[in-house]
Amino acid sequence: MNVLAANPSSKYFRLLIFAGILSAYALFAYKLVSLPDRWLGALAVVFAAVIGLLWIGQRHMALLTALVVAIPLTGFDFSLYYNEKLGGDHRVAASLLDFTLLALWLRYMFSVPRPATGRSLQPGVLKWLLAGLFLLAVLSANFAKEPSLTLFEVIRLFRMIMLAMIVANSVNAPMALQRVVMVLLVMTMLEGFLAYAQKLSGGQLGIDLVGEPDKVMIQKLNTGDIEIRVGGTFGHANQLARFLGLVLPLALAVAIAGENKRYRLLAGATLVIGGVALVATLSRAA
Repeated sequence: MNVLAANPSSKYFRLLIFAGILSAYALFAYKLVSLPDRWLGALAVVFAAVIGLLWIGQRHMALLTALVVAIPLTGFDFSLYYNEKLGGDHRVAASLLDFTLLALWLRYMFSVPRPATGRSLQPGVLKWLLAGLFLLAVLSANFAKEPSLTLFEVIRLFRMIMLAMIVANSVNAPMALQRVVMVLLVMTMLEGFLAYAQKLSGGQLGIDLVGEPDKVMIQKLNTGDIEIRVGGTFGHANQLARFLGLVLPLALAVAIAGENKRYRLLAGATLVIGGVALVATLSRAA
């Protein structure tokens, strides 16, 4: 049942709810006034885009697509960072993933009908396992040498759990699952092409929006040569390698057992392009 359907003006009420929650979330968590002007503009566009996604056709699929696209664009740590060299800046950085994840959750809570029978892809026991894992993480803060830093890891774990729970409840049809897998494979290929371009350009393309670090990462080999380590949109070679290490087994499975020939070809191309990019990271994962 749509909990807002009984109200004739529910669509306007729903829009106000979404806008209010997103605004409060951004202002409280991200301290937008302290960000550079160009990022204020970018966040305004993101805010408008997320609201727009809620009113277009196939918005559920659009939000799922945006969620998958956001993961490599924000880094696999979901933009949660702490770095002693940053002058004590402990903020949680604004991310596309947060906005799309929040919008997808609100859409599921307020708009998606609850089926009388059937179950989502998320097993009931998984809820208890994740809850136990989170409780254990919270309790561990009492024994940490630096509890404040541990709490940042607890927040990151909570966001990962929310990502798993929401996607498990949202990907409840074969079409949605195919969309998520296809977009993930395409994003992996784009990461691979970006890694090649960074390698050929000497480590950086000069594009700040893709998360390139200020300094080029290099590594000295046993032969004495120095090689560039590419990081894609993640900004760090190990982060890119971790992402590729998680996606490439999925690409291999789809390439072998996929029912659709197009998906098998896409997965095969992803496997080759992503595999070469993984080697170019010079990470232990390679």
